[in-house]
Amino acid sequence: MNYLVLAVVVLVFIISFKFDWKIITRLLFGALVAYFLCDVDGSKEYAWYAGIWHGIMFLPNLVRHCIWGSLYKAEICGTAYNVLY
Repeated sequence: MNYLVLAVVVLVFIISFKFDWKIITRLLFGALVAYFLCDVDGSKEYAWYAGIWHGIMFLPNLVRHCIWGSLYKAEICGTAYNVLY
């Protein structure tokens, strides 16, 4: 993610907070948190504990997928990942 996209997200977050758009604010904040704490890499294999974490962060990662085209679920994973996701 480049700095321009980050600046736009922060600007929309501030504007939506100003006009009391709580749902949009929470989704954008969740997407920002998911970017920093739960970024899914398509070339990495994930284990069962990552399935739990990615499942918890499903909605923010789905928002990131819709806006920026990032992955919301790992493509290379084990069976336990899919079960716990």
